[in-house]
Amino acid sequence: MTNTPLSRRSARRQRGAALVAALLFTVVSAALIGVCLLVSSTSYSLSWTQSRSESALLLAEAGINDELVNIAKSVNSATVAGMSSQPTVSVGETKVYPGENHVIYGRKGTVTGQSEGNYWVCSTNNEWWKSGATPIPWDGKSSTFWITATGFVNGAWRRVEVKASTVSIFGLYAVYAMASYGNNSNAVVLSAGDVIVNGIAGTNGQIANSNGSSFQASGIINANTVDNPTGQFDSRHMAPGASFYTQRGPFVYPTTVNVLKRTFGIDSYSDAAAWTWLSNNHNNASGVYTYRGSATSSTLSAANCARMSFSGTVLSNKNTNVWSSAAVKPGTSSKVKTIIFEPGDYYFTTVDIGYDAGTELVIDPQALASGGTPGQVRFWIYEAGSNQGDLIAVPIVATKPPGSMSADPSMFRIYYGKDGKTFTFERPSNTKDYTGSPLLGDFNVYGGVYAVTKPPRDTSSQLVGTLIDFNGSTGTGGGRVVLNGSLLADKVAFHGAGTVNFLTSNGPSDPPAGAGISGGYSD
Repeated sequence: MTNTPLSRRSARRQRGAALVAALLFTVVSAALIGVCLLVSSTSYSLSWTQSRSESALLLAEAGINDELVNIAKSVNSATVAGMSSQPTVSVGETKVYPGENHVIYGRKGTVTGQSEGNYWVCSTNNEWWKSGATPIPWDGKSSTFWITATGFVNGAWRRVEVKASTVSIFGLYAVYAMASYGNNSNAVVLSAGDVIVNGIAGTNGQIANSNGSSFQASGIINANTVDNPTGQFDSRHMAPGASFYTQRGPFVYPTTVNVLKRTFGIDSYSDAAAWTWLSNNHNNASGVYTYRGSATSSTLSAANCARMSFSGTVLSNKNTNVWSSAAVKPGTSSKVKTIIFEPGDYYFTTVDIGYDAGTELVIDPQALASGGTPGQVRFWIYEAGSNQGDLIAVPIVATKPPGSMSADPSMFRIYYGKDGKTFTFERPSNTKDYTGSPLLGDFNVYGGVYAVTKPPRDTSSQLVGTLIDFNGSTGTGGGRVVLNGSLLADKVAFHGAGTVNFLTSNGPSDPPAGAGISGGYSD
């Protein structure tokens, strides 16, 4: 090509166009890269924020679970504050949850291995978070309460609230023996026992078998196996098809006096002061009834029954006590005297009711005799320094809810607080009724029996624990001691024929053995 001025100008125009195109491509590319970087940065920021938020949510949920574990492990605390987390500000806390005008409430915690973030958790009687209400601490006895947990991770907050429900101390096992301590570790004693447990039987300690005893349960729990690698329940004690569980640590239940404190809201009292309070605040003088002299039948009603004059603390069928002033039961030829316990709390230093065909003991949670409101009947048995055990060796008659074929086991409770003493349920052999005929059949108890004074692994020498003894018939006429409900004690003994039928027994006034989520999840 001839190198003319025209050709040189054409070449320059081509190079200029190429440069413009290159610059335009660079600008467009830069813009696209910028947009991509912006999108990438925004996505990363959103992802990071979302990740922190999800971590905070998981941390809050961990706080809920930790509170449930905390309640189960701390049921023997003398105070509600020691059993659950309060809606108060932790020492030294300064963080404020977004939208609130106060420092965050609750026990502060974290998850093992979590390097960043915390949760704050509390248990309350009310739903306070979203309503803006003032949180009311859980009282330790209401069967429904709320757990609120807040999680915080690197500036991100999440909060979770759940509805929780308690499990009654009588709501899990047919029989549980707590004892596991050096000075007396036999938790279950079988002596000539013929025992049937329709439900789960469990223990923290040792089993003593003797005299060809038979013990058959439909479920077994051996707890505290770290201290008792041998000597607990085994295949001999399992009914065909029975379930079998083990746990390294012991199950811990509240002592009887702590149950007392929680039931009446007197957590701040010492043990002695709590029992003294009960000795001055019971229904002995107002809740014991008998038949009227004008009663037309043995049907329990306000027309046929009247309140007795009784204010003592000794429940005995000897002539010097309550039955001496009881009226006779219509239709028994004046041979049977009846006393009736209406709903309420009764305090006794001694219960000594030996077999007597002329003695009738009625538990009336349906309040038929008074015409009042149905409710639990609770016996509290304690005497400081007592040297006497306690006994019931008569059938216990219990009134039934309308339309029911049997009594409700959630409506009768025996709380035994005499450390080192024995409460015996006895079905004597070779007995006769008030007509002189042989007395056949079982002695039934519908309710929950509770006797715990010494926590497992307690090494103190001052306490030795309580014992509940089932002393069933071994002679002619048969008959067993039958508990329909639940039995929890430091130690349990079975002599002769005995049966425990576990029946759902979650009374609304029962103290909790723990709690679980029952619904109402909100975040």
